[in-house]
Amino acid sequence: TAILGVPNGELLNRIYAKALMIAAAEEVAAVAEAHGVRMPYDDPGRAVIQVAHRTASNRSSMLQDMERGAPTEIDAINGAVVREGDRLGVATVVNRILWTLVRDRVKLGLGECK
Repeated sequence: TAILGVPNGELLNRIYAKALMIAAAEEVAAVAEAHGVRMPYDDPGRAVIQVAHRTASNRSSMLQDMERGAPTEIDAINGAVVREGDRLGVATVVNRILWTLVRDRVKLGLGECK
């Protein structure tokens, strides 16, 4: 949502954004499982879609941070997934791309990273 500047539910209407959202959630679950954490759901893709539906009109905190030029949580969220994935040998390609894209927006003066 921070990259596209849209509310949560709009990701469900964009085929590629939805696919990235699902893939990012699957990577997070894979990193968590490699770390020994059992997720509270069997299908991370279905879970993230349900959250997007429930919060469809919400503007994510990261989007709100970007809009007001405040520090984002990108390093603490996607960055942490990437770092832990690297440490555990779990591929986190999508989270790395999202992390990089938000950081690039920050470099353009469209927000800050914490």
